[in-house]
Amino acid sequence: MDLREFGVGGQILHDLGLTKLRLLTNHPKATLPGLHGFGLEIVEQVAMR
Repeated sequence: MDLREFGVGGQILHDLGLTKLRLLTNHPKATLPGLHGFGLEIVEQVAMR
């Protein structure tokens, strides 16, 4: 997976009060460790087809 900037999105999600996320992805084992710094936790990955 290529590196992307998720800082602004992570801050917006945090400001909206989100803490746990379901990640919609076409990558089977996507990891976004930078979101943890915003207090966000990916609890499930849902495959998009």
